[in-house]
Amino acid sequence: DILLLAEHFLHIFNKEHKRQVAGFTDEAKELLLSYPWPGNVRELKNSIDRAVLLGSSTLINSNDLNLGSGHIVNNFPVNIKHDEKIHIEFPPQGISLEELEKTAIEKALELSRGNQSKAARLLRISRETLRYRINKHRIS
Repeated sequence: DILLLAEHFLHIFNKEHKRQVAGFTDEAKELLLSYPWPGNVRELKNSIDRAVLLGSSTLINSNDLNLGSGHIVNNFPVNIKHDEKIHIEFPPQGISLEELEKTAIEKALELSRGNQSKAARLLRISRETLRYRINKHRIS
């Protein structure tokens, strides 16, 4: 049912975002089928919505789906999984709010393929605020 639901949501979000995404790569289909979907249908719907909105190709690939990501901060993984909530796995020694903010900005820029306007929308801040924080954290 996952692939049928994914296709259904793709159709809906193509119309909503006035996009023409044709489908999913084989790799994306494999990921859709192997992912455990702890957020159930709502998580699937949000993942397809995000992929259609932020994707730049005619096919959604596994990176567009954003079904979990890892970052290394101070030699420890900081795992951020995006569904209805953000789950953060803290390293044993903790993490500063500054490092967490920098990681979130880098991930938003990665998801938006460097488009600062899209990244700012993902973070729910203004583009000017994003630019300030990019400079503050010396993010290239």
